[in-house]
Amino acid sequence: MSLRFVDSFDHYATANGAQKWTSVDHFTIVSPGRFGTGQCMQLSMNWPNVTKTLDAQPTWIIGFAIKLSAWVNGPTLLIVLQDGANYQADLRLNPDGTLFVTRNGTAVTGGTSTRSLRLNTWYYVEMKCTIATSIPANSWQVRVNGTQVISVTAGQSSQVTANATANTVRIGGNMGTSAFNAWFDDLYMCDGQGSANNDFLGDLKIVAVLPNAAGTLTQWGSLSGPNYTNVNQQTPDDDTSYVVSSTPGQIDTYLTPGISETPTNIIGVQAGLYARKDDAATRTLTKVIRSGGVAYTGLNLAMTTTYAYYLDINETDPATGSAWTKAGVNAAEIGVQEIA
Repeated sequence: MSLRFVDSFDHYATANGAQKWTSVDHFTIVSPGRFGTGQCMQLSMNWPNVTKTLDAQPTWIIGFAIKLSAWVNGPTLLIVLQDGANYQADLRLNPDGTLFVTRNGTAVTGGTSTRSLRLNTWYYVEMKCTIATSIPANSWQVRVNGTQVISVTAGQSSQVTANATANTVRIGGNMGTSAFNAWFDDLYMCDGQGSANNDFLGDLKIVAVLPNAAGTLTQWGSLSGPNYTNVNQQTPDDDTSYVVSSTPGQIDTYLTPGISETPTNIIGVQAGLYARKDDAATRTLTKVIRSGGVAYTGLNLAMTTTYAYYLDINETDPATGSAWTKAGVNAAEIGVQEIA
């Protein structure tokens, strides 16, 4: 594990927020996004936030693009690392546009930036934090557009509860006024494990691609027409169009238009399956990436009767075991397999 979650906000609507995130509050999907196209997330009003519960890890690295419409009278929460419902460490914004970190409101040495953000300007903000009663050197830092602006002095505490971990990431919090809006785009979350994607990733662009043609394997049934036309909607339409299978082992794969950008590197490919089961039996599916002529499966994902997103990330091309290339991403087929 390293790269745990990414979001471009380009492939769902406001109504789907609770199907992608653990919880949402005063959350809206709006357009355009950071680069004048696509979509982004808007948090508004007095206490807007989204949360993502993963698993307990000692270190988290969070990054996103952010734009602010106004300053508020008090500190604004931007990132909170939580142990359950309890705050551990967080990143906050002062009314003068400077950033600072705290241990659930308790100031720490070296925890305030001298650089101020400007309103109505996109910045890429990242925080890395290790939860501990005595943190190692360089283990709690904040960067803006790739430049370090905060480095907490070693030996201080970032831990509030009895556990030296956090399992929930909260974005947003006490915005303080109904006139406040914050926009977020190109978001990533990493833990500190593994040999890659376990530190700051820098300013990223997250690109969403949708099916545009049938893949090699078309074993699932479709409501009508070719299989890919039932799963290529930018905004999910639930039971209006879908593919379906009740036969273990069946696979459906799809081609995509690929990415037009020429990236310096590709940190991973996240498959997002939007699915539900429609009977009382246990139903499990897995994502499929067909690369190099071989269909590679992922995590076994147990469905419920309510539509939800099931996410699985490949940090490397499974056909090569090496980092993804643009050619590899564009040639890959993405799909789904019925497990049980």
